Amino acid sequence: MSAFGLIVLGVLGILVAILAAWLIIFRIYYIPVCVRGFSEVPWLASESNEPIADAEAVSFLSRDGVQLEGSFLKATTSPQGTIIFCHGLSGDRWTSRPYIEPLRKEGYNAFVFDFRNHGNSEKLNDYEPMFWLGEFELFDAQAAVDYVANRQDCAGLPIGLLGISRGGSAAMAAAATHEKVNAVATDGAFGVMEMLLFLMRRYVRIVTGIGPLILMLPTWFIKWHLYWGLLVIEKKRPCRFIRLESLAPKIKQPTLMIHGGDDKHIPLSVSKALADRLPNLVDYEVIPKAKHNQGHLKSPEHYQELLKSFFDEHLAAPPALHKKTDPNSPPISTPEIAS
Repeated sequence: MSAFGLIVLGVLGILVAILAAWLIIFRIYYIPVCVRGFSEVPWLASESNEPIADAEAVSFLSRDGVQLEGSFLKATTSPQGTIIFCHGLSGDRWTSRPYIEPLRKEGYNAFVFDFRNHGNSEKLNDYEPMFWLGEFELFDAQAAVDYVANRQDCAGLPIGLLGISRGGSAAMAAAATHEKVNAVATDGAFGVMEMLLFLMRRYVRIVTGIGPLILMLPTWFIKWHLYWGLLVIEKKRPCRFIRLESLAPKIKQPTLMIHGGDDKHIPLSVSKALADRLPNLVDYEVIPKAKHNQGHLKSPEHYQELLKSFFDEHLAAPPALHKKTDPNSPPISTPEIAS
């Protein structure tokens, strides 16, 4: 080999060594930042509402045996379906009030419940709920569907899910994994990996001090480190996170996604990335100038019409079935799920 060739190989070798060293150093700094991103829980405002007077209090068990508390609310007209509400982080079952009360008037039963470590449901000492969707929240949402599916006064009625923020993500995951779900609507739902990818690209340059070089890294490289950061956190916690982006293609049910146009917590890009993975997305609606989960306050009439139209078209049972479950008929006993 000529002297020039040796020089070229030497230079290439040095460049490769520098790149490898930089990537190793970057990993040393970057994975702890990823872990920090997973660990910190952002503050999210949650509505506090009074309990609904005519609610039937129920207790039921989650898929892993944790006792959950919920309330069943009958439709105020002949029922054409049952909608299960999944609240967000730091909320409780009564966060549902402005969402489900108008739907009850349109002929939908509602089942609302407290996720574990929220409201009156059982609290695990070794578990701290996080902003990110975990398998415990999925267990709870699946159990809520189990409960409604086994109520005699809901027999034959289709089941819909309605969730906000992390509860919206839980509703999607439950729809992907439970055959009894017929339709799902969400507000502010998001996937863990896409959200963290956004946060890392936005803030890791500041935290690590690496500078603009972070913006040159390929997406696959960043996601790879996010994955390892995820594994580190999961080893410290009693449950794993749910990769909603991977589950999204399995959601065959009609899906409505709503998002605030001025959402500072979950950017539209993250929400749209999740929407793009859905095989049966009926509508993706952005509420102008609405902040996170504030669409129902910013445009209440439009918001309720969105939900009503969606569930009327994709959930409502045939009229002949409505007569079988008239709310004015004598009460029907329900199976005892948990004492």
